[in-house]
Amino acid sequence: MEKFWKHVEKTDTCWLWRGPVGNHGYGVFYTGPKRYLAHRWVMGEIPEGMHVDHLCRVVLCVRPEHLEIVTPGENTRRTTPYRKSRTRTHCANGHEITPSSHVIRVQDGAEAFRCLVCDREKSARYAAKRALP
Repeated sequence: MEKFWKHVEKTDTCWLWRGPVGNHGYGVFYTGPKRYLAHRWVMGEIPEGMHVDHLCRVVLCVRPEHLEIVTPGENTRRTTPYRKSRTRTHCANGHEITPSSHVIRVQDGAEAFRCLVCDREKSARYAAKRALP
């Protein structure tokens, strides 16, 4: 426990993780050979498949009062206004986002951003590859 808390800076609002940070932007905590996300470690036992939502929207916050265990779908619904997919103008492959070229599908309560142009191009490449003698 002491090893964990030495990496935490308690402010008036959030308790900020000041230890290692992974590529994903979340704090990382190591105990022996095991690696944990700091905000998940501070919550203790988390049921399989559940997420930890930062109610304060600060990803380095580890204050338990600012964290809530939720379903993946609920976590997505809560973060939707903050997601890049809502403000992007082009997909990762450069196709312009229009209502006819892109769709946001909801499956199990979670949104999936799909570029239909990319889907068609991928299908065409697959078909061409299968057509070779």
